[in-house]
Amino acid sequence: MSLEKFQGIENAHKRAILKTMGLTDDDLSKPLVAVVATSTNMPNGNHIYRIIDSVKAGILAKGGVPVVMSIPSFCDEFSLGSEGAKYALPSRELIADSVESILISHSFDGAVFVPINDTASAGMLLGSIRVNIPSIFVSSGCMASSRLNGKNVNFNSVLEAQGKVRSGEMDLSEASTIENTACSFCGYSCTSGVNNAMDCFIETIGMALSGNGSIPAGMSDRIRLAKDSGTALMKLISNDITPRMIMTRDAFLNAITVDLSIGTSTSTLLHVLAFIEECGIQKLDLEAISKMSTKIPSLFALSPTQAYDNLDFYMAGGVMAVMRELNKNGLIVNTITASNKPVSSVFASAKIANSNVIKTIDNAVFPTSSLVIMDKGNLADYAVVRKVFDGKSATQFVGKAKVFNSEEDAVNSINAGNIKKGDIVVIRYEGPKGGPGMREMIAPIVALVGQGLQNDVALITDGRFASGLNALAVDCIAPEAMAHGKIALIEDGDKITIDLTKAKLDVDMNAKDAKIREKKLRLKDSNPTGYLLRYKYLVTSSDKGATLKKKF
Repeated sequence: MSLEKFQGIENAHKRAILKTMGLTDDDLSKPLVAVVATSTNMPNGNHIYRIIDSVKAGILAKGGVPVVMSIPSFCDEFSLGSEGAKYALPSRELIADSVESILISHSFDGAVFVPINDTASAGMLLGSIRVNIPSIFVSSGCMASSRLNGKNVNFNSVLEAQGKVRSGEMDLSEASTIENTACSFCGYSCTSGVNNAMDCFIETIGMALSGNGSIPAGMSDRIRLAKDSGTALMKLISNDITPRMIMTRDAFLNAITVDLSIGTSTSTLLHVLAFIEECGIQKLDLEAISKMSTKIPSLFALSPTQAYDNLDFYMAGGVMAVMRELNKNGLIVNTITASNKPVSSVFASAKIANSNVIKTIDNAVFPTSSLVIMDKGNLADYAVVRKVFDGKSATQFVGKAKVFNSEEDAVNSINAGNIKKGDIVVIRYEGPKGGPGMREMIAPIVALVGQGLQNDVALITDGRFASGLNALAVDCIAPEAMAHGKIALIEDGDKITIDLTKAKLDVDMNAKDAKIREKKLRLKDSNPTGYLLRYKYLVTSSDKGATLKKKF
């Protein structure tokens, strides 16, 4: 505790520098708590100061001394479709290193983390595992949908409008109305994506209070949640409960189970695999998660695959209602949480308030997870598919490859009308090393929407596809092209089979042809500089969570 850290003449220099903040000797006998925030005036964080103030109030009320510490982050939605998107996943490592550095160097007794997007959440969680002092999370929250002509409109509506304008289906005036209406509130995108998934994951693993995964940004419930989180952190400090005590193997099983059940993003697994490695959890790998996915029912389909968004999810019962429903089939283990209560008592009073939004097990969206780990076939050792919910996509898709070595090349070809029904768009050199950075791509799917092809073609990539629009999209392929994966050998016209039922991804290429193509292969290098150059040489593959090497 701070009393031991700051007493004695040997610590006079620490007391002196802290007193410049106006702290008293009495303050220095209390727990010193970091409020670690990705402070920003960018759109997805322009409301974060209210949350920070509320967290501080909770800490002060229970006798702690809060100190706000800022770390870097950026707005994912803003950078989509640009070179800037390559920095999203790498920023996870910057954030984790920043958390480790500031918490250890300043000898904090505990920390409340206030992230504004999934990479911030993931980086903060990795950092909290390393430092292992009492910690709790309260995310900034998602954006509420707006209403236009009697329908929900949101960030994805703008993306769809972009594609429709290009195809002539929509005029600029209508698109402008959507643009000016869609994002009327603070927070990140309220539709299906890894931001939402990470908030839910952190709640289900026990590192956040109930509601973190669903309460919209700016809502008074989230401001109260922030204060309660500051209060709860003080109890964690008193009982010396640390992240590694909460994030046990059983807690991971719970969180993965819920993630597979709500299936909001393929990118979540990248972060989950990194957390598992950082915690040193044994016998919990992709093979185990793949087996789990065949036993977990899908209980929720987030917008745009259905008309519901996170506000609907929250009002229908949120994460705790999902956990209670899954517990009926014995799929949830009773574990400790940051609330100082076992998870069973946290979800005991939860209920599904709207069964159209959150399904019951007997009326599941799918009998198995909407996330399919593609670990069979000759094209990849690992890839992920998120099933679409519109009922138009088959469980098997066979088509001919149209190959592109970047997101931009694919988008230009789609917009030029070069992609036809039955094609499979292959986008490579967008992986962790090849990008580098594995940007989350939305532009190719937006372009397909504009051409009206989203239900008639498929996409595969060693990068990531943003989860926000309907299309049969296989991503996170490993080994990636830059690592001599088979995706690097595919040529235009190759027959590719995507089989969701068998979790199989195949390319019609015999061993002889593969050897000939391998000899001719010249890897594309994007010649990155600065941070991305270092990242390229340190990052591992997507099936290992795109973590950084620990041995050199």
